[in-house]
Amino acid sequence: MNIQPHSTPTVTLEDVQQEFQVWRARRKPAEPMPETLWQQVFQLLEHYPRATVLRTLKLKSERLTKKLAPPVSPSMNAAPPFMAIPLETLIAPASSVETCSITWPLANGKSVTLQCPVTQLASLMRALLELT
Repeated sequence: MNIQPHSTPTVTLEDVQQEFQVWRARRKPAEPMPETLWQQVFQLLEHYPRATVLRTLKLKSERLTKKLAPPVSPSMNAAPPFMAIPLETLIAPASSVETCSITWPLANGKSVTLQCPVTQLASLMRALLELT
């Protein structure tokens, strides 16, 4: 099979295919693909169609897509820190504040805001705590 690249690559598809064959012949079970091979795949993708690279190197599209995906920040998966607030500290005299607003930041960058009359804040917090 003679496939013409988009431009002259620094590594050829045939050379990388041969390196994959050597690696597959020598690898241990469940051994991850070496980073050097991934780097060569990325170089090939700059010069050859994705489908050609995948087919020639016998790679699954899902593996390549996963490898190309940006890393997930640990802070995106981590639960926000919990801060216990005694109900007594949340209750203000009705004459000084008429409504109360509580905002929770979410992991996706958005936030949820809850507003209620101060006189009902304690009962609202108790109801929320009963749900957990």
